Amino acid sequence: MSFYIALFDTSNLQFKSTTYRYNKALLFFYEKSVDVGFQQFSIHYDKRGFRAILFFGIVTSIILFFVDLWQFYDLRHALIYRGAITFFLGAMLLPTYHSYLDKPKFFQLFVLFACAVNGMAMFFRFHYMEESPYFLANSLTSLLFIMSTVIGLRYRYSVWLNIAVVVAYCVYIYFFNYILVAAELVPYLIFILCIAILASYILEVGKIKLYVNGRRLRQEINKVEGLNVVKNKLFSIVSHDLRSPIATLKGVLSLFRQEALTMEELKTVAKDTEQNLNNTSDLIENLLAWSKSQLEGIEVKPSIFSLNQYLRKILNLYRATMAHKAIQLIYKEDDELKVVADKEMMHIAIRNLISNAVKFTPHDGEIEVALKKRGEYAEVRVTDSGIGIETGKLDKLFTISKDTVIGSAEAAGAGLGLVLVKEFIELNSGSVSVESKVGSGSTFTLKIPLAS
Repeated sequence: MSFYIALFDTSNLQFKSTTYRYNKALLFFYEKSVDVGFQQFSIHYDKRGFRAILFFGIVTSIILFFVDLWQFYDLRHALIYRGAITFFLGAMLLPTYHSYLDKPKFFQLFVLFACAVNGMAMFFRFHYMEESPYFLANSLTSLLFIMSTVIGLRYRYSVWLNIAVVVAYCVYIYFFNYILVAAELVPYLIFILCIAILASYILEVGKIKLYVNGRRLRQEINKVEGLNVVKNKLFSIVSHDLRSPIATLKGVLSLFRQEALTMEELKTVAKDTEQNLNNTSDLIENLLAWSKSQLEGIEVKPSIFSLNQYLRKILNLYRATMAHKAIQLIYKEDDELKVVADKEMMHIAIRNLISNAVKFTPHDGEIEVALKKRGEYAEVRVTDSGIGIETGKLDKLFTISKDTVIGSAEAAGAGLGLVLVKEFIELNSGSVSVESKVGSGSTFTLKIPLAS
């Protein structure tokens, strides 16, 4: 039995699926941290149940003190036995209010000790006080159910302790104090044992479902809150990035309509305006792709294709822009490398890296694109001679943030491109990394799985 929980990673802005597997027989999670989390989750409820049983036991012992006194007229017997039980239960109750019992393992040991002492007290009374043969079986039956239900004992401990109680009863009756009636109750006690174990199993499975559903609810809440934060950032950043080129275009058209610009001036302004509109177009494409990936989900459709040919086609799209900025392109590649990935996602990822390199490389700069085989991956390295990135901003490159990097000619962006790069590459079982030094440019490295 496994539970699948959708986790929303707000740092990377992507959905992840985590499987919590647990042992079906003894009901514990295979991952230790998850099992500890489950115990921490349930210990507060378990302590309340344990306290309730102790309170009930104390009240019952006080009542039975008067019953024994009325039935046997033996004050000494009533004081010794019932007083001892009341004192023991009170001694067990006080530590439940201490922080030591907030540790799951310590709490389980404490409960095991309490149950063991209680069981021995039942055997002691039956052996030395000539109780009815039904007393021991009935008392142990109650103990089996209490250990299996309300006191917070984990199922795995409950099973072994219940079996130990029944085995102790059988050994005592058949080898130390044989009583025919008590021996005839052994099948009854074994039947109760099976019912108690089943009840304990059902209750613990219910706790696990409650724990998992609670985590799912918290993650959904975090997801909604994360999306709201991202939405606010997007409105702030995108509105800023869209306002500037649109305002520029409106101004140019207004001046042209008023014949305030000569044709030469219009040609000069048009180049910058075209560049701004190209950046805006890239922003809108990235925004649409990112919105689709977050709101509708993206289905990865892997195929095998030549990364060499694909990379050259993408570079050809930017040759004119590079020539306009007098950027020298150095392209290096190994032999033909075939990869298995989603073509559309790879196009968006690689295009964004090339676009950023062009954007942040100054006039007469240099961009080097290298394609190599690295083990089971094809490695694409894009190196520019731009201004570089501060160390403190490297960790924020793949998240949506107001901290944008100013490039050449004051080029700036919302950072959606790199968010998409990371998300799409990882969806295709690859990875992305960056190395940069202020004043020395940046190197982005993609690793894409090779086709076998």
